[in-house]
Amino acid sequence: MKTQLSVATFLLLGASVVALDQFTPDQADWSTFQTKPFASGTNTDHSPDGVGWISADSWAASEWDGTIYNPSLMTKSEFSSAMCPSVDRIRGIREVFYQHNPFADVNNPTKAEVDEWHRIALNHIRALIGYTSEDRKVKKDTCMFARSLWGQERRFTTMWDTEYTGTVGSAYGPCQGSSNAHCGATFIPDADDQAAYLPAGHAACTATAGSEGVFSGPKSNIPWSLKWSRGFCNTLMAEGFWGGHVGPFFHREKFGFSFWDNDPNNNNNNAILRAKWTGALMENLYCNPADADCDPNNTGPGPDLCVDPADNNCDDNADCTTTDGSFTCTCVPGFVGDGVTCTSPTQTDMLLPSADGDIANLWAQFWEGTSGYMFATGRISDSQSISLLEFQGVPPASQIVSATLALYKENDISDPQACNDEFILKAGAGVFSDASISSYALFAGIPPQTFSATDQGAVLVNITDMLKSATERNADAFSVVLEASSVRCKAAFATKENIAPDHRPKLSVEYTPCPELGCPVARRAADVGDVVIVAKRDDTGAAADVEAANRPPTEIRDDQLAAVPPPHYHSKA
Repeated sequence: MKTQLSVATFLLLGASVVALDQFTPDQADWSTFQTKPFASGTNTDHSPDGVGWISADSWAASEWDGTIYNPSLMTKSEFSSAMCPSVDRIRGIREVFYQHNPFADVNNPTKAEVDEWHRIALNHIRALIGYTSEDRKVKKDTCMFARSLWGQERRFTTMWDTEYTGTVGSAYGPCQGSSNAHCGATFIPDADDQAAYLPAGHAACTATAGSEGVFSGPKSNIPWSLKWSRGFCNTLMAEGFWGGHVGPFFHREKFGFSFWDNDPNNNNNNAILRAKWTGALMENLYCNPADADCDPNNTGPGPDLCVDPADNNCDDNADCTTTDGSFTCTCVPGFVGDGVTCTSPTQTDMLLPSADGDIANLWAQFWEGTSGYMFATGRISDSQSISLLEFQGVPPASQIVSATLALYKENDISDPQACNDEFILKAGAGVFSDASISSYALFAGIPPQTFSATDQGAVLVNITDMLKSATERNADAFSVVLEASSVRCKAAFATKENIAPDHRPKLSVEYTPCPELGCPVARRAADVGDVVIVAKRDDTGAAADVEAANRPPTEIRDDQLAAVPPPHYHSKA
């Protein structure tokens, strides 16, 4: 038996949301919501125009002319009528629906499409009061969708009751026999039981700071484009803008919805919408006229400073993004800078020479998941891989525009066609200081790059993301390793001593030079200077590998540095 859990509350931050990912769990039963709207023949599909009881004239009367509604200057009735001309019609919602066309098939929208439509619709009601900046837009949250469904299951079924005991009618549950509409609000199954409801690899959900609203307004037979509207509009009409259940619709960062049909055989019953909210609770930019210090004429989000270029200082080659009472500038693709100044990048080629055999100071643990090592000599314990190059003096990610690695496929194996397959480049990054490299656990976060090489000759591989990923981790040393399907295939690219000079790996980095005062993050080898080396093949065997792996890196002498042309880029201390 599992008893009620005592769960700490904390603020959930920074969820990353991708459009058209499904957030409503597969376990949510929407079968009647797909069929009931059409049982009586009134509706033709789930779009606004498919709703049979709303006339074209009614929709025309609900259009939005762009007016920003200020609740501080309006009565509760005036504001709710402006926002919701009726319980089914939110001002301008029809135009928003057809602007986005969220349902590929209006007769059978998917859960992912309905989830995304609710995000769009929520951001529309925020736009009606002038909340249009990116930081004011609501985001879908996986755990909020899952927790809202778990709350419904706890409230309306006994499926969790045997395994999870508690006080009947409490927020945790069980709930059978209770009239508490919020019963199940704090119920969260354990991580093992959560797994089936969450995307693969998603962390278990926990209690978070936020709120919950349970709304009986949505009817089971209303099409998906409008089903949620009654939950919002009925509550707005009853509470007004300052109501506790209304506030999260405008001021919470993240949401999750769950719809429950508690009477599947009734074609006209009210469905239950359980809405959960979490994330940042944003400041209400309007003042309540009931407060003595409220000035209704001096409230709201303020003007959009991105509409007129004269109101902001963004560069002509930058995008302006509105925030509360301010703006941010971001250089458009192809330009770099702080947004106030954006410049076109310059091209610099870095030719990486073969390593001098004495320069063996760079060594590091191989990428996560293997036990091998790689060195400036190029020898690693994985027999199917070869270290191509290791270098320092990498421009910061903010300055990098593109990076291309030029390799040469020798095909010096008995069967040239045996390796016409895909190869993988894996990269690592570390911090070089005091003649040693540390923090090579950072290998784990750098995405690999797969490429094909079917013929002998030059191969160009875009490693921009790899290089940026390394520098974003404040790394100043970078390594690239090629992984092939076999030892023979690896040999086609091996950096052997007798490789022709024009066949050696070359790295071309397109970047904008750092300002005179230096880059935000200095990447300079302590007391050594910027070093660029390429590993060459070392066939001394595994014993040498072990010895090198346990040997502290040797200091690079000035005469050795002289043999290695520095890169064109030099970071400033």
